[in-house]
Amino acid sequence: MKTFQDCLIDRPGTMSVLQGNLVYLTSSPEGPIRLQQNLRLIDPEWDGEITLRDPELGEAIDPSTDLLLNVGSPLDTTQLPLILECQGPNAQVYRNS
Repeated sequence: MKTFQDCLIDRPGTMSVLQGNLVYLTSSPEGPIRLQQNLRLIDPEWDGEITLRDPELGEAIDPSTDLLLNVGSPLDTTQLPLILECQGPNAQVYRNS
């Protein structure tokens, strides 16, 4: 089973946004901080950044964003400039193209 850490550990320096429907991980500012801390425990050289994104606002994904971390059902990428990079149960990592 793949986790976000599995999908991100080999992608240091990436700018990522986190969205979804998992209470605490995606509803609290602490969720991305904890995910970053976990990645740095595995690899102290990991230097990416993860922030929260509220998909309900309907805002476009910032072009400077490398990865979109989605918690929940997979996204319909036919209308979005995203390419599926990695997935696990109820979690996906998309590359912003």
